[in-house]
Amino acid sequence: MAHSLLESGAVSAFCGSFAQMTAAGIQVEEAARLLAVENAESPFRTACERVYQGVAAGKKLGTSMRESEAFPDFACDLVATGEDTGHLEDALLALDQYYSEEDRLFAKLYTNVRHPAIILCLMTVVLAVTDLLVLPAFTSAYESVAGSLTGGSFAMVGVAATIGWIALILTFACAAVAIAVTVRIGSEEGRMKLALTLAKLPTTKQAFYQIALARFTLSLSAHISAGTDSNTALEKATSMVKHPVLKERALAALADCTDLNRPKGLVEALADHEVYDPFYSRMLEVGDRTASFDETLTRCAQVFFDDALDQLDRTADNVEPALTILLTVAVGASLVAAMLPLVGILQSIG
Repeated sequence: MAHSLLESGAVSAFCGSFAQMTAAGIQVEEAARLLAVENAESPFRTACERVYQGVAAGKKLGTSMRESEAFPDFACDLVATGEDTGHLEDALLALDQYYSEEDRLFAKLYTNVRHPAIILCLMTVVLAVTDLLVLPAFTSAYESVAGSLTGGSFAMVGVAATIGWIALILTFACAAVAIAVTVRIGSEEGRMKLALTLAKLPTTKQAFYQIALARFTLSLSAHISAGTDSNTALEKATSMVKHPVLKERALAALADCTDLNRPKGLVEALADHEVYDPFYSRMLEVGDRTASFDETLTRCAQVFFDDALDQLDRTADNVEPALTILLTVAVGASLVAAMLPLVGILQSIG
């Protein structure tokens, strides 16, 4: 039976609470039990209970989280990596921060879209009434006053109808998009689908590449810090990548690192295939030479994530003004559509 994914805020709460308990010396099984019994009945508690059942059966935390079907793949993968490398607490803390910021971002986007969506729906109804009832009534009024429409009056009616229908279609389309976004933000599955859509848009695709890069870099850092050889670390980090562009670049870098004829170093391969910008490639090169490669990776991952959030914050901030401008244009168009027939009737009388 499939279960719904927990929202970002709940994943953050789970990882943060688990990290605090493991830092206090509480064993994984006991920590899972405490989370399962100390929360009110909710999807969060149900997910914790399923995780506890898996851990109590002798399974690892990452495996139990995956089998609960309540956690995103990235969270399960990074927890499993943390367990395998002995850095479970670090992985949980990183996930806590990641999903906390993601939840804040989607909450902000929801607020910026919800109210304009309601107004757009109301405006769609108003424009529909105008186009279907008001403008035809004006035409009838022309015929009763002037007997028949003059050429100029008829042209005014045609222009008014065209403006009204264009405004209606645009408003309806924007209302539909706003409603779809609002509905998708309400569930984690919807947020994932929305993220896939936003990753293809010109204004947001760079931010989502940065997020994917931050995830990849966090995984790579976890394996390197645990002493995993660079080729294996790159292979495991690449297996977690979902972003198609980053996946292609990482696989190409992995092929160069494992080339039997002329193998390249990890930093060189990543730089050659533009996985990182030249500035960060130089940072990683310095970190590699100073034996602080894993720490440099961790710092870069945080920079990538923060930069992506800044970009998405700016985009979210622009949503409400853009919808406000659209509403203003739609209202103006509806007024023009209503007034043009009056101009036509005055021309008919004059």
